[in-house]
Amino acid sequence: MTALKEFDRLESTGIWRASPDEQRRDVLVSLGQNSLVISASNGTALAHWSLPTVKRQNKGHRPAIYHPDEEGDETIEIDDEVMIGAIEKLRRVIKNRRPRPGRLRIFIFSFFLLAAGAFALFTLPEQLVLQTLKVVPNVTKAEIGNTMLEHVKTLAGSPCHSRRSAGTLADLYDRLGVKSEGSALVMRGMTTTTTNLPGGFVLLNRTLVEDYESPEVAAGFILSALVHNEHFDPFEGFLRFSGIKVSFRLLTTGAVSKEATDAYAEHVLSEATNLPNMEILLNRFKQAQLRSTPFAYALDPLGESTLALIEGDTLANEITPPLLPDADWVRLQGICQN
Repeated sequence: MTALKEFDRLESTGIWRASPDEQRRDVLVSLGQNSLVISASNGTALAHWSLPTVKRQNKGHRPAIYHPDEEGDETIEIDDEVMIGAIEKLRRVIKNRRPRPGRLRIFIFSFFLLAAGAFALFTLPEQLVLQTLKVVPNVTKAEIGNTMLEHVKTLAGSPCHSRRSAGTLADLYDRLGVKSEGSALVMRGMTTTTTNLPGGFVLLNRTLVEDYESPEVAAGFILSALVHNEHFDPFEGFLRFSGIKVSFRLLTTGAVSKEATDAYAEHVLSEATNLPNMEILLNRFKQAQLRSTPFAYALDPLGESTLALIEGDTLANEITPPLLPDADWVRLQGICQN
């Protein structure tokens, strides 16, 4: 026996009854790998049961009573502990070898459930962000940007403002010819060079207007920030930084928590300035009639890391239209003196 290697042949006595109306009789029970043979004392076979169909009537009780079919009319009583153990072991082996369609269905269902869960886990956040970007109006983005700006003021001070230079920064912004809703603000205590907020806000470090003789440097940083915004929307950055809950709440209620906007404002204030694609940036400098060389040396005084901006400056040796009248530039340089 494959399942009962310790026995070459296993036999025991038992009490057999062919039907409820017939008399019980002593018999010899022989156990095969897939069958149970019931024989008379003279060796005549009385019954041949297939083990896969054998059922036990009284699990846990002795003697063990087995029957070969669902009706249970024909029975065999066995009191031999070794025989009972062998029959039970073979029945378990046979049961485990049976094909189980239910298990297959459960496996298939579980597989598809896991696949659907994985699909949702990796694609739902992305789809939610894209949908939010589509449906949220610009006015809401500007409101979110304003909320962030209020928190920025507590960290980097209020934007600089002077009556004498009122409108000059806006003139510089407009001079770049970028079709973008928003504005540039000079911040008193910002540590990074520039920061972008949703709603088109470009925040500038005060050194960009105070430490340079020409407005070309400040204009270059504004232009770079605006080009960066065109390819890396700050509002999209906010959604990806904040997670799926913020996007879902914004889609369903049209609101975001102050904790979320504050956290993103602190995040962007700590980030280094990122340059957009160099080829695109150089092309936009050319379109704006703005030299890129002053911007390049402001980023790196040695020009080593910004060599592409210096060598790609097609206007380096040309006379370009003035960005601002000299008097306006001088007034803008003192915007933070109030």
